[in-house]
Parts: sequence; C-alpha cells; structure tokens
Amino acid sequence: MAKRKAQTRYKSSNAYIPKCNRDGSYQPTQCHETIGFNFCWCVDVNTGKPIPNTTRKVTSLDCSSNGKKTNGARVVDAIIV
Repeated sequence: MAKRKAQTRYKSSNAYIPKCNRDGSYQPTQCHETIGFNFCWCVDVNTGKPIPNTTRKVTSLDCSSNGKKTNGARVVDAIIV
C-alpha cells in the first residue's frame, strides 16, 4: 500500500519511477512521458544508469537485442521500434 501511495504521489508530480524486473535488476529500456512527449533510453541493468547517446523521442526502444542488455557495457546504438 505504501508503494502505491508513493507511485501516486510521484506520478502526480511528474517524477520518473524506474521500471525493474522481479529479480531487482533494472529493465534495459526505460521510457517516460513528459509534457506530451515520450522519451526512451537504455540503461545498465545492474545500476540503472543511463547509457550515453541512447535517449530517443519515441514511443518504444529495444535495448535488449544484439547483446545490448549487458553488465555495464556501452550501447553503441539502439534499435528504434
């Protein structure tokens, strides 16, 4: 219940809440809608830190294919879907 209240509070303030997997790791693709635009980016699945040069103004982004879901390795490019 506390989690739901926190999510509601953050959602109303437009703060971003990262998406995680059941094992506690971060999902490789993170997306956030702000001011009518949707932005997606790739993250390191262990730290959740954004991978440089992967942010795109799109509705979805595939960061898990071609070895991009890695432990700290840099993503050279991302596949826009």
